[in-house]
Amino acid sequence: MSSAHQLPGQLARVARLGLYRVDDPGNGKTLYMGNIQPVFWPITTGAAAETRTLYTPTGPGQMVFISMDVDGGGNCTLTITSGLDVAATTTVVFTTAGQFLALYSVEVGTVYRWRVLAADGVYGTYWNGTYWEAGPQTKMWAACPSPADPQYNSLVHEYFNDFRAAAADYDATNEWTYAEVDVGGGGAAALTADALCGRLTITSGANNNDAGEITLKQLSFKVALGKKIWYETKFQVVTAAKATESDWVAGLIGAEENLTAVADCLPANGIVFHKDDGDTNIDITTSDNGGDVQSLALGTFAVTTDIMLGFYFDAAATGAGIITPYINGVAKTPITTAAYATMTTLSPVFMYRNGEAGACVMSIDYVKCVQLR
Repeated sequence: MSSAHQLPGQLARVARLGLYRVDDPGNGKTLYMGNIQPVFWPITTGAAAETRTLYTPTGPGQMVFISMDVDGGGNCTLTITSGLDVAATTTVVFTTAGQFLALYSVEVGTVYRWRVLAADGVYGTYWNGTYWEAGPQTKMWAACPSPADPQYNSLVHEYFNDFRAAAADYDATNEWTYAEVDVGGGGAAALTADALCGRLTITSGANNNDAGEITLKQLSFKVALGKKIWYETKFQVVTAAKATESDWVAGLIGAEENLTAVADCLPANGIVFHKDDGDTNIDITTSDNGGDVQSLALGTFAVTTDIMLGFYFDAAATGAGIITPYINGVAKTPITTAAYATMTTLSPVFMYRNGEAGACVMSIDYVKCVQLR
């Protein structure tokens, strides 16, 4: 059975031996070469829509490379009857010359199936933030450059923190600012020792409106034309009784703004998810120098379980951009940003505020933000 550790050797074999180039069989035909590996098919289409079918692999470790060589005006739908992923996606679409798809066969039980090794532009594949897989290109990380790209660090600026129990992962002196309203003595934010995958906790005081906030000091993200942003975090509110009686904020904020005593939890500058005291609605707001654009009730917040929140920002030349929010990987209705002409540079923020008596904990798993340079 083939496994991930064999891939480097397989790719080295490709580089050493080259690809077997096979002519395109034409519209409605099957791409098949059996055990002759690895195979490259350049597809040529005519003016009308066309189809091809890829053969089911006959063993593990096979590789096929398919590209649209000549775009005659019609798209080409490629059917992979064995499926491309665990969801059994069976079709991808080539729409433009130069689009490329590389597949690798794996053993699943007693059958063999294709999996995406690499792709460029093919509709039906996307980058999920870690690797290529089949699925709609509406996924949040679809347009983000890949860390596998040797130029990745020259293409993007990335901040990621998994909050492991090491002092460097939450440096409250040099990296993060902690602010609080703490009548009840909740204490500062703290890393959780030996937590699965790492956690950071913000513990409120025991009185109504006691709050704590952490903000990254380095302001290195900015809403600007051509500078796409991808933001994602995962966290939970630990205390079951606080689903409604609490406020929280997670996102990007300007100039270490202190939101612990701000009634509506909204920053003067930033893009933040938030929940207001008295309801369980997950909202998102973009703020530019005090001007707010909001999308309310994107989903329902539940306590004692992790929730993954993210957004993708794409600027427009008019001075406003589109923000597409995601909850647990599902896209919600996009909103247009507040005009970003005066919006300051931003950095990650988390804030929790108690909505009634009784201390509570916000437990943060990770935060990741990527922006085009």
